[in-house]
Amino acid sequence: MVVGNGLLASAFSHYENDDQVIIFASGVSNSKETNEKEFEREELLLKNMSKDKILIYFSTCSVYDPSTQGSQYVRHKMHMERLIHMYFENYIVFRLPIIVGITDNPNTFFNYFKNKIIKGDELTVQILASRHLIDIEDVKNILTLIIDKEKQSNESFRKKIDVGFDNEIRVVEIVDMMLDILEKNNKINIEGHGSNYTYPRQIFEEYLKEFNYNIRENYTYNLLKKYLLCI
Repeated sequence: MVVGNGLLASAFSHYENDDQVIIFASGVSNSKETNEKEFEREELLLKNMSKDKILIYFSTCSVYDPSTQGSQYVRHKMHMERLIHMYFENYIVFRLPIIVGITDNPNTFFNYFKNKIIKGDELTVQILASRHLIDIEDVKNILTLIIDKEKQSNESFRKKIDVGFDNEIRVVEIVDMMLDILEKNNKINIEGHGSNYTYPRQIFEEYLKEFNYNIRENYTYNLLKKYLLCI
C-alpha cells in the first residue's frame, strides 16, 4: 500500500499492491511549512493507518541541523517518530537528506535553485552552509533492498535509519556546479553565515556493504547534471 502521490510515493509505487507494507509518503514535504493544519492532517492520517502492517515513514536528517531543530517542521517530524513508536509494532523510519529527482514541487532545495538560475535571478548563498544530496533512484533502490530484507526476516523490527552517503558539500559549490552545467552566470550574493552538520550513517553504511552498493564517481556533480538536463 502506498499513501501519497509525490516524488517518494511514485518511487515506491511497486508496493502499491503489497498487503504487508504501508509506504507512508503523504507527509508535509515543505520544510518551511508553518500551517498547523498541514501537520494535523498528517498526524490524523497516520493514526488511521492499519497497525498490523509494516509502516515505512520518511523523516528528515535535519533533526541533526542546529539551525532547524527548533522549526515547526523538524519538531513535527520528531513528534511523528514518537507516535510511530507508540502505535506500530513493525516500522522503519528513514531519515532522508535532500532528495534530487523530477518533481514540480517548487519548494525543494534543487528546484528552488534551478528555477532561480533559469530565470536569471540573483542568488543568495550562505558561505558556511553545506548539505547532503541523494538521487531519488538511489533512495528507491537501496531502501527497497532494506525494506524487503526486513520484511522477509519474519521477525518484529523497529528501526530508525539515517540515510545518506559521505558526500557533504557546501551549498556555494552546489550552486557553482549548477551554473556550470546550465552555462549560466547569475550574480551570487554571499552571506557570511550558514549551517553545516554531520549525522550518524553507520547503520545505513552497513546495509550498503551488505548489498555491495557503491556510490558513483563525482556523485554530486553527475546527480545535478542528470536532473538539470532533464529540463
